[in-house]
Amino acid sequence: MLVSSHAPDASTVLLFGVYRLLYIAPNVLAADMYDRHGDHVEGISGVGSHLSMGTLRKVSVLCGSLAVSVAIIMMSRGVAVELLVVDLIGVVGLVVTIWVLRMPRAGHISVLDLWAGFPALTWLFSLFLS
Repeated sequence: MLVSSHAPDASTVLLFGVYRLLYIAPNVLAADMYDRHGDHVEGISGVGSHLSMGTLRKVSVLCGSLAVSVAIIMMSRGVAVELLVVDLIGVVGLVVTIWVLRMPRAGHISVLDLWAGFPALTWLFSLFLS
């Protein structure tokens, strides 16, 4: 985990789980929405397939804002600031990408997945800090 010098308590671990949920939620909802036609053909649908583009953008901004807020709380609890800042780049990138796409297609899911996988860079960055 992204804790610098001590073992995290249960509430910090819970906060980290909430942070990750807020981080990944826009990606899941966008993937559902962007591929809703293919899902409809297959007879399946997720929550995101029922959202409008405007609602998806608002939910993404809300999730991103809450993720930043939770990250600030985690920083105050001793989570490494440097690592969370690197990690938050992925959150911001994900939200901005969803916001700027005007005519999204199923192919845009790959771009969102790259942002969702951004924590891998955080892990690599952490190797250089230790």
